[in-house]
Amino acid sequence: MKRNMGIVHRVVPALTAWAVTRLLEVPKVQASVRSIDRDIDDRRRRARTAVQHAVRDAGKNAVSHGVWLAAGVVAFAAGIVFIARATRPK
Repeated sequence: MKRNMGIVHRVVPALTAWAVTRLLEVPKVQASVRSIDRDIDDRRRRARTAVQHAVRDAGKNAVSHGVWLAAGVVAFAAGIVFIARATRPK
């Protein structure tokens, strides 16, 4: 009985790989996979474009509102200084 189970354990993965390969060769499945790949590529392209536009717009806003950007940098630096002072031993 133990020998038969060993044979089954060796044959099942190979048989499964063969079945999956045969399934992926079916034209209808290939069309579905191509459709899914096309959708993923479209989403990636749209995401890349959105990030590029966001970066471009952020640069334009920084140039247009330089005073506000400088004020934000000063506030950030002041916050870091206050945190550093608060953590110092007295």
